[in-house]
Amino acid sequence: MSNRSGPTWSDALADLESRGLRRRLRAVESAQGARVTVAGRSLLCFCSNDYLGLANHPAIRAAAIEAVARRL
Repeated sequence: MSNRSGPTWSDALADLESRGLRRRLRAVESAQGARVTVAGRSLLCFCSNDYLGLANHPAIRAAAIEAVARRL
């Protein structure tokens, strides 16, 4: 096995941090929908598959439950 020299992961992370480029993941505190809560703030969410806010719509949830029940 060869010995690799060069920057380590911690060096690379430190470099990103120093340039303000290190990615920070934010925790979503609410159910996904058209609006989500992040750090106590209500924000529009353009990055989920539920951008129309239909995942928690009562009629759609009922239809999904009915469809699953028919398949069982």
